[in-house]
Amino acid sequence: LFTYPDEVYQWGNAVKYMVQTGSLPYGENFTGDAVTFSICTTFQYFFAGIGKFKESNTFIANFLLTFIPVMLPCSKKGWNEWKKVLAYAILVFLSLNLISYIKYYTLLQDYVLPMWAGGVIAWLLWRKEEKINWILLFFSAVLIAAMKSLVGPLFVCMIILVAFLICYFGDCSDNIKDIHNIRKIRNRKYLIFLPMLITPVLLNQIWVRMAALSSGVIGRGSGTASKDVLQIFFSIIDKLFAVLDSKTDAMPFMSYVIYFGLYLFIVLFLKRVLVKKKNQTITILTLYIVGAILYFGVMFYAYLKVFSASDSSAVAGLDRYLAYYMLIGVPVILYAFFVCDETCIKKTHTMKILMLTVAIACLYSTSGNFTRKATSINRTDDDSWNLRVKTKNQIKELKKL
Repeated sequence: LFTYPDEVYQWGNAVKYMVQTGSLPYGENFTGDAVTFSICTTFQYFFAGIGKFKESNTFIANFLLTFIPVMLPCSKKGWNEWKKVLAYAILVFLSLNLISYIKYYTLLQDYVLPMWAGGVIAWLLWRKEEKINWILLFFSAVLIAAMKSLVGPLFVCMIILVAFLICYFGDCSDNIKDIHNIRKIRNRKYLIFLPMLITPVLLNQIWVRMAALSSGVIGRGSGTASKDVLQIFFSIIDKLFAVLDSKTDAMPFMSYVIYFGLYLFIVLFLKRVLVKKKNQTITILTLYIVGAILYFGVMFYAYLKVFSASDSSAVAGLDRYLAYYMLIGVPVILYAFFVCDETCIKKTHTMKILMLTVAIACLYSTSGNFTRKATSINRTDDDSWNLRVKTKNQIKELKKL
């Protein structure tokens, strides 16, 4: 059953509309918000539309769509490495609950979008000597841009920057000390990044404008009146240090700042055990940390100019957007620890201890409400589930009247 408000009013509405009409969810007869339409909804419609509409099928679709990019970096691995790959996949799944407070069985793109961005970056960064598959990269970028307005294109820019740096470091033989290496950017082959960067953003904007004109609405309404800039700023700062609401009552109390502190420690550690491409890898991982500051700036601007006045005053939904950015780093780091071989990373004694620590931290997330978030077991103990069931029963009584 749909348990998150956005599913009831938007995503579930869009899937049901497509199942019933065979049309994309926009226009006068669609009661949801067409401007925030996500390509994830179409994927879930495919599964929900097999036979009679079933909500459980949409959750299966969400799982598949989430783990397609997670497994992308493992595409060149053989069957003799299945234990590494399985451990990596399991820990990624468990980490979803550790970092994000949104339920796993959801129609929202809260897991799908960051896992696609993180999976593609991990694929780019940890592949061996094979060339970048530009066709796969391009269509992945287009897909990610269509997953969520504004945030999707923003993550595409991150992916293209990683691809650019990998090509640049390759031309420089992983040596950036020589200032003359900057001239290599003038090479014509770098022109491919221009359409790679522009096309996904352009397609996203075309859809938004088309849906807005057809439905006669422009998003949620910016509502710039009565916005206190200082209040919004300090509310965002407060959220950075607040404990993530993972519905667990015991340690660890993970916050955005603590997470990036641990991430910085891991980056410094990887610098010592990397066998090759040290400058390239450390530069990209460091930029991810630096990019968090820029991401805060983007969110601050969004609450001033994009979100409604009521959302901005409460910095509503910021936990979700912070989790988006954190989850991007999950496939990248876990792949480095559990799948990379000795030719890439030295498996020292300290490395093995850290691997065990990371595994325990991810396993810890199975406590608390994990079973209710990841499955439908014990669903009767969940307030949101009970509210949804009660609402459906009330609808039946209303129809009788």
